[in-house]
Amino acid sequence: MSKTTIVEPTADPSINPLSAAFDAAFSGSDPVAPPTSDFINSTLAMLDDPDASVPDPKQASEPAKALSDPLAAIDDTYPDPPASASQAEHDRWMTLKNDLKAERATSRTAREELEQLKQKSLFDPAEVDGLKKQIADYDKELAVHRIEATAEYKQAIDAPLRVIGEAAASVARRYEIDQDVLFDALADPDEAQQQKALTDLVDGMSDRDRLKIYQMADDTLAILNKRNEMKERSQEALQELSIRQKQTEERSSAEYKREFSTHMDRLFESLEDKMPFHPLDANESKSAVMEQLKRDALLADVRSAGTDVQAYSAAAGVVLPRLIKQFRAIAAENSTLKARINSGTAASPTKARQASPSAQAPVNGENFLESIFSQLSS
Repeated sequence: MSKTTIVEPTADPSINPLSAAFDAAFSGSDPVAPPTSDFINSTLAMLDDPDASVPDPKQASEPAKALSDPLAAIDDTYPDPPASASQAEHDRWMTLKNDLKAERATSRTAREELEQLKQKSLFDPAEVDGLKKQIADYDKELAVHRIEATAEYKQAIDAPLRVIGEAAASVARRYEIDQDVLFDALADPDEAQQQKALTDLVDGMSDRDRLKIYQMADDTLAILNKRNEMKERSQEALQELSIRQKQTEERSSAEYKREFSTHMDRLFESLEDKMPFHPLDANESKSAVMEQLKRDALLADVRSAGTDVQAYSAAAGVVLPRLIKQFRAIAAENSTLKARINSGTAASPTKARQASPSAQAPVNGENFLESIFSQLSS
């Protein structure tokens, strides 16, 4: 394609700007100069760039305005190629013209669909309701599984059904009856069908076994009805169970704290009576120190502590009586030596050391605290 020539404007209004532009584009000579504008430049650019848009000729001389909708100013009229265009140029023009029509139609359709999506919810209300119902069903199913895993359910449903199943299986083996058929009859909720099935099954049984089967049927239906009731209100039952478990834990924790405090009081009374006390400073008193130690001990959460803390607590309880006795023996020996020094005599401390009592470890099976108290009292 020859180099496009942009010519200077002319005041002659009889000259068609578009025709003049294409005459300049497709001819080798410089034509009469048409007026130059953004419209002309955009039209020429369209030849090399199919995506370029052509502004409205009616607005070519007006200053550009900011448009909220870029397609609002596009005119659906598309000029025909100039008469002076060659066949190749004519075909190229028509191709670009058709492509432009298609692109504008696609753009308008896309923008209309976008506006429709903005004005409506992203989800269909019916679809949202369906999802909510599905979630509720999942929650109910999950609650049923949780109920079946509880100790209450196993005790009220699983255990009795297991007992009935074992008894029914024993009777079935005795009379060579299909166990599955017997189990189905026992669990049939339709009383008339169950009666007919059991009548056929118990034919030929002893009166005692016959009574057993009918009693099993009554018990089975009662248990199954209870199971259905628990499953129907599984979510409410889970909430009730959670409340009961929390209350049980709180009662257990309160009882533990009471027992722990009682044992701690008894233990520190014995320690205060038996353990030698030497103030570390002038402001210390034995009663105040023991009271503070007891408060610190009560704050220790040994019950939920790791096994290392529990092991240390047990070891300290076993070792402490022996340390106290050894300390008391050394203190007694020290007092004896001081008395002899003050009286001017010197004697071997061997006898006093040998006289110190020996602590015994708790006997297997003996109460731990009772063993500690007995050692502290000796």
